[in-house]
Amino acid sequence: MNAPVKLREDREVVAKGPRSTSTKPKSGEVLDKSSVAELSAALIDSMACDQLIRVIRAAELPTLFRPDLQQCLPFYDRETLKRLAYLARRCCQNREC
Repeated sequence: MNAPVKLREDREVVAKGPRSTSTKPKSGEVLDKSSVAELSAALIDSMACDQLIRVIRAAELPTLFRPDLQQCLPFYDRETLKRLAYLARRCCQNREC
């Protein structure tokens, strides 16, 4: 179901559903908790939504907070995903200590 959405610039955009959530690593890239812990703020800010989702899933945040978060992640906006990625990084840093 496509619904028109008004933006601040008074442009219409058609919402097409969840974002793509490819969970396959690209070109041999492996995401584990230690690599999530080492992410910089600039790198998190520059990530696309599907990359942010991969970071959150690699940190296993869905199992820490709520079991249905795994299915909800593709529907969150970019700002929420960035905040969850920062939280994922913090959790991974605390686990290493």
